[in-house]
Amino acid sequence: MILATIRPGAASALLSALLSRLPSLSQASAASALALALLVLRQLASNLGRRRALIAQSLPFLPHTSPLHLLRGHLNLLAAPEGAIEASVKLVRELGSVFVTTGILGRPTLWIADPVALKVLMVTRAKRARVERSLEGRKLVAQIVGWGSLLTLEGAEHRSHRKILDPAFNLKNLTPLVPVVSHITDRLISILAAHAGEPIDFVPLSLGVTLNVIGQSATETDFDALNQSAPSDLFSACKAVFSTADQTPLAHMRRFVPLIRHLPLRGNWEYAASLARVRSAVDAVVNKYALSATPTMAPTAKVHMAAGPENVSSSGSTRPKRVVSLIATLQTILRSHTISNQDMSDELMGVLLAGHETTAISFSMAVHELGRHPDVLRALYDELKMHDPDELFSGETGYTKLAELPLLNAVINETLRMHSPIGFAGRQLVGDDGMELPLEDGRVVRIEKGQRMMIPYNAFGLLPSVWGPTANQWQPSRWFLLATAGNQSHLDLSMDPSLSRKKAVPSLFVPFGAGSHMCIGRKMALLELRVLIARMVLAFEWESMQEKVKKRSLVTAGPVQVLIRLKGRDGRS
Repeated sequence: MILATIRPGAASALLSALLSRLPSLSQASAASALALALLVLRQLASNLGRRRALIAQSLPFLPHTSPLHLLRGHLNLLAAPEGAIEASVKLVRELGSVFVTTGILGRPTLWIADPVALKVLMVTRAKRARVERSLEGRKLVAQIVGWGSLLTLEGAEHRSHRKILDPAFNLKNLTPLVPVVSHITDRLISILAAHAGEPIDFVPLSLGVTLNVIGQSATETDFDALNQSAPSDLFSACKAVFSTADQTPLAHMRRFVPLIRHLPLRGNWEYAASLARVRSAVDAVVNKYALSATPTMAPTAKVHMAAGPENVSSSGSTRPKRVVSLIATLQTILRSHTISNQDMSDELMGVLLAGHETTAISFSMAVHELGRHPDVLRALYDELKMHDPDELFSGETGYTKLAELPLLNAVINETLRMHSPIGFAGRQLVGDDGMELPLEDGRVVRIEKGQRMMIPYNAFGLLPSVWGPTANQWQPSRWFLLATAGNQSHLDLSMDPSLSRKKAVPSLFVPFGAGSHMCIGRKMALLELRVLIARMVLAFEWESMQEKVKKRSLVTAGPVQVLIRLKGRDGRS
């Protein structure tokens, strides 16, 4: 435990430093500087008071870290050599599943990785206590997608949009995408085959294939993201807007300080132009389908796609229903839940943002882990070869079989457990009455209105207290035993196989979140991962050239690089 040590004279020292500069300023500037200093000190005092109260009123010995800098707090986590993801995992291991850190101007953040507390926070009491995503996080996402997306909405508006969009992501409406995902994967396989035997960074290829999938399925837009020699302008713009690869200081500041975006800097101009390019493409699709919505359609009409000539591709396969066309149709059918063109555009920007990079991260990490575990790779190949590939990737019937393959599902689950594509999820209590948050050991944390909380998804998936002593080991076999009965408190299935699936999955395994904020596109993400991984395994054998990959530490927790060397299934390198 690291005890907090706030120097009593720190605030007065800060004020003295600011006052010492006043003589060199004009009268107006000095007044402004003094006013700003007083505001900073007021906020600092309020935050430190909140921090002391949180520690005093919840747990007598709630672990808390010392603020390394009174103003910056723990922003150094972002600059840690091992990255913010690894740093947060280390904190959870050192301090436990519930602890407090200090943010900017002394603001306290309650970190929660306790399974009982998480269930209460995200599901059972979230609506009643009014637990929402943090305003800072929503502002960060709104810079890209706008305020009309499920990623940024809260309350009644969020529930309304969710009700409208849910049917669009129904599995019955998504299974026609299977041939599309498989067809797009053909291009990925041909690129990989051309470089067999060579070291390949899989990350950009994974991002490219998932962007092509979401572009064609959700916006009928061909991003041509796998064209490495001559990338399209739209793909370049999309990469500049959505990718977390940009690690420049300006990019960091633009994400977390919105005012920076408006400064007359070249980087800002280029970013704004890229964002406008992507938004223009999305708006064009929205306007097209908004005009095609039929006002006279009966409320009981079924949403379907006719198999006419306009819906058949040049290869002869029936095109899938497009997510955006379903949204437009649902706008007419569900008249009590109207959605504007602007909100529809924001939703599609959200689909592009959340729908390609997170899936690409999981795909890359699954490829990395399979390359490190050749026995699992061979077993998965044997499982897939028991079925006709043409049938597996043909549509609804084939996907039903693909979705039931036990080892394929275990590989995906284990990858999501160890390598959550989302590093952190911020929450904030906005209800006036506060709430009591029970912990697994029976203790209770009292939370008041305005308290900021952080859920470290990556750290939670690696907790020995939850997953047992093999928590840091990638073991898909642990998932085979989850259906056996039992009531154990951890998931070390190699040591104790008596674990209930009901306990394990809903309460302890939440890769797509839980409650009202559960990822609406989770079924689509799993569909993509099943098809992508299966096609990859059927086409190649490969080995990973890294024991461990470094992850970026921004909104998503993607790998910086995943190096593999592959050979064809016929043995050719």
